[in-house]
Amino acid sequence: MVSERLSSIRKYSALLRGVFDHFDKLDLNQVRKVFSLMTSLLLKKSAKDSVIHDDIFLIIKKQMASKHERCEKIAVSASFSVITKVHEMMSQHGEDSYTQQMSAEIVELLDVAFQFVKASQRNLSIYFEEMAGFIQTISTSGYSVPLVVEKVVEDVESFHRMFFSKISSPQSMAPKLCLEIECQTQFNLTEHYDFALDLPKICLSEDCTKRSSCKTVQLALPSFVKCFWALKSIASSPRKSNPKSLPRSLLSLLECPLIFPNISFNDIQSSGIILTLSPKQIDFLIDCNLLAANFFREILNLSAGFGSDQALKNRSVFKSLSSRLTLLNTTQNRFLQLIRLAPFYSVPGIQSPVWLPESNSMGQSCLPILPHQILASKKASKAKTKTAGRKRKLDNGGSQDEEDVDSTLSEGTTQDQKVANMSRCVLTAPGCSSMDSG
Repeated sequence: MVSERLSSIRKYSALLRGVFDHFDKLDLNQVRKVFSLMTSLLLKKSAKDSVIHDDIFLIIKKQMASKHERCEKIAVSASFSVITKVHEMMSQHGEDSYTQQMSAEIVELLDVAFQFVKASQRNLSIYFEEMAGFIQTISTSGYSVPLVVEKVVEDVESFHRMFFSKISSPQSMAPKLCLEIECQTQFNLTEHYDFALDLPKICLSEDCTKRSSCKTVQLALPSFVKCFWALKSIASSPRKSNPKSLPRSLLSLLECPLIFPNISFNDIQSSGIILTLSPKQIDFLIDCNLLAANFFREILNLSAGFGSDQALKNRSVFKSLSSRLTLLNTTQNRFLQLIRLAPFYSVPGIQSPVWLPESNSMGQSCLPILPHQILASKKASKAKTKTAGRKRKLDNGGSQDEEDVDSTLSEGTTQDQKVANMSRCVLTAPGCSSMDSG
């Protein structure tokens, strides 16, 4: 009704405004739709004070002031719904004072969302997803306002420094120590590149006071890559570039190197290296491999959906894609091997620990090596050695002592069984078989 009979339903806007009081019963998709409709319904016809209705600004800022995560998500989604709708209506008007006021208010709302998300960092994923959708709207509509585009580029570039590091000289490529683990630039497909995905900076961010905050930043990496790819797609339109190859700006992201721990896969599998790693170092290695796998997966998805089949058939592009696919498989295998050392590792976005099957497709054991299992086995072996020595010293008439020895041996065995059963119960999800639990 709003889209077809806007003038008829506008007189009921005061009544329809009551839907803003029932956000607790709406999901995010419904919130987006409500704000999109109410924006077109409450948009002022003149630009004397403001084009966007004051109630919309007040509701968004009220949601941002709340400490609940759901309210913050509503604020971010609502902001971009209003921005997208106003931008669509701008394309229907010519260049006049009305559209200038519209663009100024879009920039203001973009800045409000940017400052809010940068301060809290709890809803980075939703922010980047919404920003990517808005950039796609600008791209498909073919209408862009320089003031709005400059603000979008500025905000995305500001977050770019959170995930990537510039490589300006060979000295910046020198290895650096993170938790006493050497990290250096790896997986580069070309000799000339301007930036690298800085995994140590993401995993051990100085801005993150808590590990949960770092996990939030890690969770937002695929969404940011999608947002950054969309921004580069606008800058390098296929109509202006060679359709037989990906644009240079997108190809640089596909061939982007990673600052990655310099530990080979064979070293991880060797028992000597495993015993020297601390829990923080193990978590750091798991984070790096998981982030690298997510980055490669998102890049492959975006490259495959670029739209030009001729670009993907290009030999250099195909070589880059196949190399990234190989690295995706390698990092995933490393992650599965490392997760054995930390069975209670929490994947970003998932509160419960990772469940592992008892064996993989190759028949190799995937169950983790728990520290208390090692200690229990050592205690059991010491107990068996002591009881064996006592048994040799006993006389033939000490039947009661022999029974005590047998009970001690059986007790040590049951302790080992309890530890093994406990680890199997912890690592197998309820209601799942051992092979389905992964």
